[in-house]
Amino acid sequence: MKKDLEWLTLSQAAELLGVHFTTLRRWADQGLIEHIRTPGGKRKFNRKSLEIFLSRYRYPAISTNRFEEIQSKAILQTRQYLQNEVTRQQWFLHLDETKRQNMRIVGHRLIALMFQYCSRDTNGEAFLKEGELIAAEYGQFCKSIGLSLSECIQAFLFFRQPLLNSMHETGTLTGISDQEGHRLFQRLNYFLDRVLIGMVKEYE
Repeated sequence: MKKDLEWLTLSQAAELLGVHFTTLRRWADQGLIEHIRTPGGKRKFNRKSLEIFLSRYRYPAISTNRFEEIQSKAILQTRQYLQNEVTRQQWFLHLDETKRQNMRIVGHRLIALMFQYCSRDTNGEAFLKEGELIAAEYGQFCKSIGLSLSECIQAFLFFRQPLLNSMHETGTLTGISDQEGHRLFQRLNYFLDRVLIGMVKEYE
């Protein structure tokens, strides 16, 4: 393998792991993933070390190709629903475009971690813990922009239900077994429950 393919930049490594670059940076700072710094101070990640990290937390029950198909279809279906319905939500009307964009960014980070967690049959605590940290950030943000606790929960539930519906529908259409579908639904629910708790704690 060529040397330039053995060592990846922060963004390349984050893409390989399927997480946001801020998540990878935090894991690197915590010593969870090995990395080096170039003379200019930039982080470099060894591809083999990243693959080892993934294998440590990965026990897929659904084939990778099939899970990626479910993921892409569920995201598309959920996004279409949200775009059509979000302007009817009272909490959304109180936000300016900058605040809406910030909410989208945090939402995208949570979705990436959620699918990483759900793609595994067991384990995946690193992705779950990172999801809880981002949930806390989300709760802090909602509180800082003046959303009440009930409005924050409404915003979360508005996203949660169509996502659950989409995952169930696309999973059925792609032909996964009932056992696989039940396992996937359970892990998705568990991840979202932990996110909701993390958000609510910021209001206490």
